[in-house]
Amino acid sequence: MSLPTYFYLSLPLLLSGCFDSSPPTGNNSTDSIIEVSGHGGNGATGIYTYGLDELADKPLRVTKGDTPGTCNMSNTNFELRNGWENGSVENPIPDGFWSDYYPREILTFPCPTKNEILQHDQDKRNGSFSPINDTWFILNNAVPFYEELSGELPMSEKITIISHYLFGANAQYVRPDHEYAPDQFKNNILISDGIHRDGSGIEYTYSFATSDILVHELTHAYTGKKGHSFEKINALRDSLGGWSEHFSDIIAEYYQFKTTGKTDLIHGADHIKCNISDSDCSTNVRDFKNPQYKNVIDAISDQGKNSLDELEVHIIGDTLNYSFYLLLKDDNYGVFTLDELIEIYIHAEKNVWKLNPSSSSKDLVDGLISSASALDYSDEKTSKIKEAFTQTGFYSDLPL
Repeated sequence: MSLPTYFYLSLPLLLSGCFDSSPPTGNNSTDSIIEVSGHGGNGATGIYTYGLDELADKPLRVTKGDTPGTCNMSNTNFELRNGWENGSVENPIPDGFWSDYYPREILTFPCPTKNEILQHDQDKRNGSFSPINDTWFILNNAVPFYEELSGELPMSEKITIISHYLFGANAQYVRPDHEYAPDQFKNNILISDGIHRDGSGIEYTYSFATSDILVHELTHAYTGKKGHSFEKINALRDSLGGWSEHFSDIIAEYYQFKTTGKTDLIHGADHIKCNISDSDCSTNVRDFKNPQYKNVIDAISDQGKNSLDELEVHIIGDTLNYSFYLLLKDDNYGVFTLDELIEIYIHAEKNVWKLNPSSSSKDLVDGLISSASALDYSDEKTSKIKEAFTQTGFYSDLPL
């Protein structure tokens, strides 16, 4: 197998918190893991270098390959493949999102020496300095975050990551039970460069390899695990897909909070080139404070729909995010800290949300109320959950 070309630079949004992301022993014992330096970031966050300067204690952990002198991005939890493995590709599968090209090799490269900075060939694209390095660090760093948060891994089996995915302008976790995806894409996280197939969109976004997006997608793997709320999402009301999006959004924001000490409560903000206040730009983010609709009943009417189940799931998630914002920041409803709300959501998702085809949004709100009570929050604080979701229309007699 021929190795791709790599550049090593002999040059000497920062993460203030970091979890121990060393993979467990086994196929990747500690003596097979080496720590290397590598660039990350984009035009919005600025360039930074894992393993150096402010990130000296946050190196990239890669695995020694079978061939002496080679390293790869594969461990117990993830393996990463480069969508640009063989350069450009041909046509996608007709009438579908999916490419008929699938990168066959785990990303492998010459192991850098102590003073070299890993820079992958064809990795710097669309204003992002190294989506491969960012993706590898963030997803591995998120695993112990989940273990600390929920007491379990976010995945039930090893996930394949495809960086520089060519046929899409977003990021997506492809569930194992996806109805339309070719088998090779299932249990994959696909990360695009933020450019539509026709070349448009480049003025709005950098690569989707940012923490709010990557952790959002990994959360879909978590909530789809056996015994979790959205394990059988295809059997649920379409509108509950909005709750899946909402849960992934809030966990991604919480990851940012735990690793940087702050969060902007704007899903997607870290990969935006444009001004979020502009209408053309705002469609690329979900702003918890300023959603498209602050009441889901208004969304149903404005979108010309007859029921909540007919609404697009990201619109539902966007309005649910506003409910979350109210419980954090509003003068009337904002009685919880971010830590408290996440504790309630994690408890509800693991222990209370036992969903079936007849479950509704009101049932999930009741689950949050039940979890708040089980966690010994006061009746006064718990009552605010019902009030906030009533304000946004989810705790009402919605047309289903």
